Amino acid sequence: MEFKSPNYVPGVTGWMINDEGYAEFQDGIFRGDIIAMKDGVIRAKLTEDSLYFYDENEVQKTRIYGVADAFGYPGTVVETDYLMVYADQPQLLLANDIGLTGFVFDDVGNFYINSSITTEKIYIYGHLLPIPEAYFNLGSSVFYWNVVNYKTLTDRGCIINIDKKEAINDLRNISKAEKFIQSEQSKRLKTNPKYSRLDYSSFADYIRMPAEEEEIPIIDKETKKKIGTKKVMGEEGVDVGSIISMLLASVQDIDERLQKLEK
Repeated sequence: MEFKSPNYVPGVTGWMINDEGYAEFQDGIFRGDIIAMKDGVIRAKLTEDSLYFYDENEVQKTRIYGVADAFGYPGTVVETDYLMVYADQPQLLLANDIGLTGFVFDDVGNFYINSSITTEKIYIYGHLLPIPEAYFNLGSSVFYWNVVNYKTLTDRGCIINIDKKEAINDLRNISKAEKFIQSEQSKRLKTNPKYSRLDYSSFADYIRMPAEEEEIPIIDKETKKKIGTKKVMGEEGVDVGSIISMLLASVQDIDERLQKLEK
């Protein structure tokens, strides 16, 4: 059985109710809650101030506060285990009246944080910890920090015991890269223009950190969205912990020589 208005056209005009419980209307006003059920279990509910979603056991999984005073703070609040927002690429944008922060996953799983458009800073209130395996890196030969400020810097097991004679010989073999002064690379790296950089290729193999080629994103400056990628060769570096190890061993060698001279 089916009840319908004379002008009922499916999806166009009029209204209809059938004996299977299906109904179609143009508009409607409900003065109570709207509840959606599946297999006898509530799966969604719309009230005067919130939208709720439930799992198959009728356990609340998500609540969206549509009215500010329902939560006690201005704005819209989402309580949920997972929050996913998709645009032309998977991204989540958080904004207020002074700035916007974007969290973006690209098509290969890389994660980007775009800092506030007003301060361009990211503040961390608390500890920033990797999982305890001493495996993950902070930066690379392509992605590295310009200035790092710190109060203390602690080594955890990487100061090595180098042969004293080998260390003093390695120290003597370090040379300068004279052409580095005022070069484009020096300007880009903001290196002291008065002095030449040491030639990293002249360091011992256990100290050198070779450059690597990486694929980096091309980001549009205005939209801060990824518009492509390009391959870039990184900068050669040296391991500071190994340099400290070499210097300590060299000092020991020099000390032994001084002791012999003093006798």
